[in-house]
Amino acid sequence: MATETKRPVVQLIAEVINEVTALLQTELRLVRVEMNEKFSRLASGGVMMGVAAALMIAGLEIGFLAIVEWLIVAGLTSEWALTLVAVVALAAGGLFAARGIASIKKADLVPERSLQHVREDIHTIKEHAL
Repeated sequence: MATETKRPVVQLIAEVINEVTALLQTELRLVRVEMNEKFSRLASGGVMMGVAAALMIAGLEIGFLAIVEWLIVAGLTSEWALTLVAVVALAAGGLFAARGIASIKKADLVPERSLQHVREDIHTIKEHAL
């Protein structure tokens, strides 16, 4: 303990700067890791959605053609049957697109854990500085 008090002030300041720098670098690494986790989850979800969309488009197309055929059998002309199915499909697609956009806007990409660590570090530094 006695040797620590005899160190020059410049050396103490340099040590504090080095430790704060190391702390900030660690916090930045944590932010990077947390953001990578969030983006990888987002990317894998996007790939799954792409595959699902491709399969569903094919299935929907066949289903719509079947509905058109049933409407023709029921007495509608092919033009009216196609138009009716197209309008209903576009309306439903618009509703799903609106809900999807709203869901994407709610996505939380803020690195909450890392920000909390930084807040705690700042609080600790302020406590020890006073």
